[in-house]
Amino acid sequence: MLVLEKPVLKMNKKRYSQTPIHEYRIKYLTNGNSVPNYHYYMCENAEQALAFQIEMAKHKKWEFEILRIEKFFKYSGKWIDESEVLNDENKYITKDTHDE
Repeated sequence: MLVLEKPVLKMNKKRYSQTPIHEYRIKYLTNGNSVPNYHYYMCENAEQALAFQIEMAKHKKWEFEILRIEKFFKYSGKWIDESEVLNDENKYITKDTHDE
């Protein structure tokens, strides 16, 4: 009779100690358009989502106005406004922003 050993299961403790990741969406309006667009990011906070959006705009040479940043709460199924991170300097993405 052949006896097989039980596999050793190792828990990944690091997974439980990381900062929680949430879904964020950024509503923005590009120059010349009247219909807003959304980009979605998995981030730790609204500041990080904004940084990702600005970095993407620099690479693609896009110009737009950010209208709002929202965080999704999966248990309630609602988007919560977190636009307080926006100000006049980071709300409008222009050609000048790409040169920085």
